[in-house]
Amino acid sequence: MLHPGTDQLSIWGTAPDDLYVIEYTGMFDPGKILHWNGVFWEQHFQAPRALYDIWGDGNGNIYACGEQGLLCRYDGWTWSSSQIGVTQALRQVWGPAPDDVYVRVYADAPRHWDGTSWNLLPGVEHASLLVGQAADDIYIVDYDDLYHWNGAVWTLEDVGYDGWIHGFWTDPSTGFRYLFGDYGTVKRWDNYTPTPTPQPVPASSPASAGAAVLLISVVIAVVSRRPAAGDGHKP
Repeated sequence: MLHPGTDQLSIWGTAPDDLYVIEYTGMFDPGKILHWNGVFWEQHFQAPRALYDIWGDGNGNIYACGEQGLLCRYDGWTWSSSQIGVTQALRQVWGPAPDDVYVRVYADAPRHWDGTSWNLLPGVEHASLLVGQAADDIYIVDYDDLYHWNGAVWTLEDVGYDGWIHGFWTDPSTGFRYLFGDYGTVKRWDNYTPTPTPQPVPASSPASAGAAVLLISVVIAVVSRRPAAGDGHKP
């Protein structure tokens, strides 16, 4: 079983009997990675500092990131730890290949590993969320802005929404993208279909020029979900 009194911050896996979980007890405590083999949980790795996120590419490479620029990698045999050259915490990690990895840095610009060095992303100053689907389909949320990487350039997307973006997800099978914002606002739109089925767009809903955009706004009477303290506000 998982250890009582601890927090599990992130989970990733390849199958119901192959799951990895980040165990967190405090930002000054060593981070632990637990593995579920279908029968029981066991400790797979202990990092020198707290960890926040874990992700794998499905080809044997697993990454975990944490405090003070810590990045850990599992190559299928052993874990190794390294620093990416920043002192801030790394909040998210994602990448389609060992030479194509992105990390979200707290209160700083995200970084990209090209197999040789860590580099800044042109035009992207901060990141509050990192969502990747493929090497040429990556999104970075900068609080109230949404950037997209198409494999060649980063572009600022017009989502027709002026509030903070708290959640974002894409469905590669349909091309639909979903955004969760302030006061329960949810938007869904499709910029990918070359010849989309005509859909009515309310006159009050903005649409990007030159793109078929379906915007559906649902406002739910719930208390606004704000980012967690220390991780969702502009520094």
